[in-house]
Amino acid sequence: MVRRIVIIQRHPDPAGKHLCHAVANAYAQGAEEAGHEVRRIDIAELEFPWLRTKEAFESAPLPPVLQPCNADRCVSIHRNSISANAPGPTFAGDS
Repeated sequence: MVRRIVIIQRHPDPAGKHLCHAVANAYAQGAEEAGHEVRRIDIAELEFPWLRTKEAFESAPLPPVLQPCNADRCVSIHRNSISANAPGPTFAGDS
């Protein structure tokens, strides 16, 4: 059964030279070799305005660049993270 997997890279450095990038790459490679569909979202490469107030969070429209991310996240059932307090990848996929 093919699964749709979304890898959300949360590291603020888009250069890709950190451990969490290597882990995300290895996870993606393994998933793709197993025949699964993998989509990557690298937060550091997205240009979007920051939410600075509660009101903005509750009422501001979702920026167009984030709409595909939101759609991918909606199909996700589980998430795993390799770091507790540091930025890193989040893996999500449907079962």
